Amino acid sequence: MIHVLSAMMEMEEIHALLAFHRSGYNDKRDLLRSLVDMLEISEDTQKEFNCLIVRLNAAYQIRNYVCHGVWSQGEQPGVIVPYVMKARGKIKLSGYNISEERFSAERLDAEAEKTRRLGLDLIEFASRYLEYRPENTSV
Repeated sequence: MIHVLSAMMEMEEIHALLAFHRSGYNDKRDLLRSLVDMLEISEDTQKEFNCLIVRLNAAYQIRNYVCHGVWSQGEQPGVIVPYVMKARGKIKLSGYNISEERFSAERLDAEAEKTRRLGLDLIEFASRYLEYRPENTSV
């Protein structure tokens, strides 16, 4: 997202990273959506962007499971299940089971590959429609 934001705001990537590193995912996504909405793009291009946002939301959800989940053994061998913890305010803890989610090593590898591909697709979108030219992008 930082690559696309930097292109749209005509900022160097390092400046965009510094400007948005403390922003939450929802804020970055909503800013990106607002900037794209201001462009004069075709309906097909808007649909392509909306698809990228759907993929981005899904990848971010998996990222949260991986980064913030407390994992327990699943019912099948080699499968784990995340329990997501939230800590807000003055030591108010809450959590919820992601009972429908099951992760094996193969699924986690597949999710990582989908996220890598999404990064490349976002860079390609920015290159085609926003004149973004990545210098040393490694996704």
